[in-house]
Parts: sequence; C-alpha cells; structure tokens
Amino acid sequence: MLQYVVFKVKRMPIGSSTFAELFLDRIIDMSELQRLANQLKLPVEAENGRAFPEGMGAKDFIGF
Repeated sequence: MLQYVVFKVKRMPIGSSTFAELFLDRIIDMSELQRLANQLKLPVEAENGRAFPEGMGAKDFIGF
C-alpha cells in the first residue's frame, strides 16, 4: 500500500543549539520511521517516536 504524507521541517533544541528534523503529526510504525531515517539520512519524528539514521544521533545534526 502506498501513502502520500507531507512532512514538516522542525528545529529541535539541544542544549544551546538546534537541529533540523522531519516531523509528521501521525502515528507510524517505528520500523518504518527507522527505514525513512536511514534512506533520507535525516532524523524523522512522528507522534510515537523519533528515529535517527543508524550510527548517528542528535549531535551529528547540530547546526544542520
């Protein structure tokens, strides 16, 4: 099944800096969030959690 969803770009604070992430105000399966994060190489957040590309964390995206 294919779905068309629109993500918003949000700036999330981390300490005195921020990082950008894609945000969706729906619930998506965590495995799908992880797949999107790995494919896009960007952090992705939905109503039920946040996923970063494998081997990366919030500190890798500071100032991005």
